[in-house]
This record gives sequence, structure tokens and C-alpha cells, in this order.
Amino acid sequence: MKKRTYALLTFCWVLLLCLIMPAAGQAWADEAYPEGPQVYAEGYFVMDADTGEVLAAKNGDERFYPASITKVLTALVVLENCDNLNDRLTFSKTAFTGIDSHSSSMNPVPAEGETMTVKDALYGLILPSCNASANALAEYVSGSIEDFAGLMNKRAKEIGAVNSNFVTVNGLHNDNHYSTPHDMALIFQEALKNKEFLKIDTTVNYTVPATNKCGERQLQMSHQMVNGQYECEGVYAGKTGRTNEAQRTLLTVAERNGRRVITVIMKSNENQYYNDTKVLMDYGFGRIQQTADEYKWTECNDKVWATGQVNVRELDNPYSTIKGCLTAGQSYERIAKYQNWAKIRFGDGEYYVSAGFLSLTDPATGKVTLDTEPAREPVTEPAPTTAPEISGTEAVTQNGGADSSRERTTQASEKAESGSQVWIWVLLVVLIVVCLCCGAALVSMVIHDRRNRRGRRR
Repeated sequence: MKKRTYALLTFCWVLLLCLIMPAAGQAWADEAYPEGPQVYAEGYFVMDADTGEVLAAKNGDERFYPASITKVLTALVVLENCDNLNDRLTFSKTAFTGIDSHSSSMNPVPAEGETMTVKDALYGLILPSCNASANALAEYVSGSIEDFAGLMNKRAKEIGAVNSNFVTVNGLHNDNHYSTPHDMALIFQEALKNKEFLKIDTTVNYTVPATNKCGERQLQMSHQMVNGQYECEGVYAGKTGRTNEAQRTLLTVAERNGRRVITVIMKSNENQYYNDTKVLMDYGFGRIQQTADEYKWTECNDKVWATGQVNVRELDNPYSTIKGCLTAGQSYERIAKYQNWAKIRFGDGEYYVSAGFLSLTDPATGKVTLDTEPAREPVTEPAPTTAPEISGTEAVTQNGGADSSRERTTQASEKAESGSQVWIWVLLVVLIVVCLCCGAALVSMVIHDRRNRRGRRR
């Protein structure tokens, strides 16, 4: 009977530990980085490229398959281990191993035995995302793809990308080949410091001279924000990625008003990955601008009335988290104002609303408060970027378009998300208490059993 009880308690203790670890990881991971807007991507990371400040993240340290954004690290390692970019390399038979006819490549596809310069192969690697170029470059530097992957992992650790493991050099699927949005942001940040990489990654069109197997090739940058097919202010470099397992991945960097922001998208869908990036890029620059503009706010202490139902946001940014909704005709205390935003007391905190939806006139009496500043234009709410399972009243398109006459209603989803966080912590506390009780019972049984054995020996 004692043995069964002992075994049962041991089993329960181990089971509880297994439950606590992921629950704790979820709770802590969600609080590690500032919250950003809701998009289709399952993981993303938004970072100030100059300071390294994390502006927003979702599943920032979760593992995803990176697909061809892997090639940013491939290019960096090649550039750091090649003394002469005019050296010539040869596309061997093994350079085409595991690459099917539908794989990303130069046009025409390189041929076995073809030679070209390291520089030309690098442009083929980054612009059209040629998978055979990645293998050929790896063999040129290290003699084999496996040895080059070792260099990639070593360099990643030096950069601080400690939650990644690179097996392939081109990003084609391998179950053991993975990275995180945070790690890819750090890798991209490091690569952008390399002048030759920056030159390649900002190039829209490139001509590969004739080789021993082919005439001239015309290459075009596949990242649509870099080549101008998809408009996003300030974007000048990036890398695309796609496999069936990874879905859509995207690295992007933009500069606005002398500040640079990096966005990483992982596991987004085919129709929304550029829209996801644009929303996150605008949000990131909004966060930076808010910090720069904090001193420009004018303090005030007056009463204002809501002219309609308007979202209350965590930051003075139309992509910021919605904290609630003002009630038309209800009065609120205004704390500060700046341009077309107002800071008000709402619930138990201080939040932001569009000043265009506030009035200084009491609708019941017609009395006007002392502040005679004219009403501002309402802040244009962004198109919703929530996934299909999140409720909303606007239709999302690839370019983020929507009917501006309707305001999305995402409050229920955000309350549900907040509530789920509370339940995670409650569950975590309960599991810890039960685990401690089981552990104490186990220790007590062991001590009691040892005493009985000693008594029998005597």
C-alpha cells in the first residue's frame, strides 16, 4: 500500500511540474516584451535598429521555421569569411541536393559546373533568393554545407541569437532548422552593419554577367516593399521567405526622420504578410515618435464630453491597444493635450483618445468650458489587422484598405486576451501550491519510511 501511495505521489508531482513549466513560460513570455497591434502573423518582433529597444513583440522567443530569411545569416557569414568577392566559385552537383524545380532561383537556373564570382552568387542569394547559390557559397567557404552551418550557428550565438539552430544554409525545411523573431531581428541588425551586405540588400535590379554556361541574367529584388511594388514609407532593405511549413516570413528595415526600425514577421499568411509588416512598421515608428514628443504635451485639468463612441487607447497611436470605449454624452477628465490627441482619466488609468471626438460643451446645459481651443480633426483609425477569428466590422484587404465610416470593434477580443492572462497566473499559482503539497507529502513519507527501517534494524 505504501509503495503504491509513494508511486502515485511521485507521478502526481512529476505531472504537476510538467504542467507548471509551460504555464510559467507562457505567463512570463507574454510579459517579456511590450504588446503591439494584432496582425495575422503568429510571431513578430519590432525593434529600434539603432538602440536595440524592443518596440513590440508577439511570441518573440518562440521557435518558428525561418525559411529563406535564413539567407541573411548565410550572406553575412560568407562576407565575413571571403577576402575577395571576385573569386570564382563552381556550382557542384551537391549544390542542387534537395532543391526541386519549383525552388527559388535565378533565371535561368544555374547549371552543374557553372562558375561565377562570389559577388554575383551573393546577389543571386539575396535578390531572387536562389537556393543553389546558398549551397554553392557554403561549399566555397567551408567545403561542405554541414561545416558552413556550423559557422552559422557559431556566428548566431556571438550575435546573441541563442534560441536558433541552423541546419540548412538556404532555409529549405528541416525539422531541426528553426529560429525566433527576436533572434532574426538581432541577426538582421548585425547584417545591416556590414557595408557590402547593405549594398546588396538595398539593390533593386542587378545584372549577372555571362558565365561559362549562360548569358547575362537580370535579377530583381523579391521584397516588394524594397522594389516599390508595395508602398511602405522609408523601407530600403529586407528579405523574403516562404515554405509550406514556415508559411510567409519577412525581414524589413525602414528609416523615417533619421530613425530606423526593424520588423520581423514569422508564420504569416500568403495574403497579409506585407500588410502585417506595414502595420507593425507604422506602430514602431509611432512608439519612437511618442517618446520624442512626450515633452510637447500641454497639461490641462478640465472636463470634456464624448461626442460619440470612440476607442480609448493605451498610447497616442491609432494602432495601440484598445483599453475601452467612451460613451457618447458622458463627461471625462482631460489631463493633457497634444495635436489631435487628448490624455484622459479612464477607469483606473490614464489613456489616450482622438481629440476630434471630444467636446468642450456640456450637451445638457450648453455651457462651454474655459478652454476655447478649436476641435481637432479625428484621428483616422487604421484598417483592422486581426485574424479571422477576431471580431471586427471592417473588411481587411492586402493593402490594408477598409470602409473608414465604420469603426472596428475589437474590445471583446482584447478583454478575452486580458482575461486569459489572469487565468494563466491563477492556474500557475494553484499548480505550484499543489506541487508543493505533493512534494511535502513525498518527503514526509520518505523520512517516515527511513525511521521505520532503522527501528526494524535495532
